[in-house]
Amino acid sequence: AASAPSVNAPSADELKNVRYVVKEKGTSTDLLDGKPWTEALTLPVDKTYVIEAYYGENSFDAAYFYGSKEVTIKALETIIPVCTLKVSNSLLCISTDPVKEHFTFSEAVLTSGDMSKHITSVDTWTFVPADSELTVVIKGTAASTGKAMTPVTHKLTPEASKAYNLICGKDEDNWPTITFSLNTEEAWASRIYITTP
Repeated sequence: AASAPSVNAPSADELKNVRYVVKEKGTSTDLLDGKPWTEALTLPVDKTYVIEAYYGENSFDAAYFYGSKEVTIKALETIIPVCTLKVSNSLLCISTDPVKEHFTFSEAVLTSGDMSKHITSVDTWTFVPADSELTVVIKGTAASTGKAMTPVTHKLTPEASKAYNLICGKDEDNWPTITFSLNTEEAWASRIYITTP
């Protein structure tokens, strides 16, 4: 499988679009409401606040950056909080190398919540939402006959900031199994396993 790519940080211009959520710790009232932070914010003193910063969306196609920090405001104090943002969605790559002699990949359909994405090539990294169930449906044809094969479905919950190689394989010990209602000739991916680099 391909090595996970490096992810570029947002440019200085893009960082102008970082959104902020500021809440008093233990409350749900948002004092900044997910907007860019462009001016000083006056807050009651002797309280602890949670500042969350994010750029992008936890979705497909692009990196999503997120960070949070707790700060306590004291009387007559001006603070400039710093939130460190890190990539907070996941990367996924599908490989069919172990079965490419028997199977021709046509597409994979990725679904998370109400979002979906179609992938039409293998060994290419794509961003996927983190911390929610991701369903991967892999479609293709038998290499020898060109006949469409029953799609293979796999579910996982990718963790933030991790890269996953989803490798279609067959008959290796200790791989999670997936049950198929296929005959032996068509069972091109009798097992799927996930590695995290």
